[in-house]
Amino acid sequence: MFSNNLGIIIGGLAPAFLFGVFAILTKASTQYNLGSSFFIIIVGIACVILGLGTIPIFADNLGKLSVMGIFFAGLGGLAWGLGMLLVNVAIAKFNTPISLLAPIYNMNTLVSILLGLWIFAEWKSISMPKLMLGSFLITLGGVILSKA
Repeated sequence: MFSNNLGIIIGGLAPAFLFGVFAILTKASTQYNLGSSFFIIIVGIACVILGLGTIPIFADNLGKLSVMGIFFAGLGGLAWGLGMLLVNVAIAKFNTPISLLAPIYNMNTLVSILLGLWIFAEWKSISMPKLMLGSFLITLGGVILSKA
């Protein structure tokens, strides 16, 4: 159970903080007239540097490259990059407040939940009533925050 809790901190709470900071830095970059295309390029370069820098830490995966793993990672990068590009465009071109955008685009959790239940059959190992309640609260929170 301790390992699961540590995983929630490492893969849940820390990224939540970092993604929140990322949203603020995205808005800050638009205030300095960095175009949306260059925004994605700079973020991509930063990701490459981070990836190269962490190779020694995660060296156990070096020999485990697969074509399908690379394919899905690439598709994931395209999906994330396009999503972040669109957030940047909404901020830069339409002056949409990040405080209104973030709750809406973070409802991506619901997409992940539905796809995880369907594609990976995770419905077999989770509490559906708790999942439904949590999904409802996420949706309710997103709607309330988007109308702030």
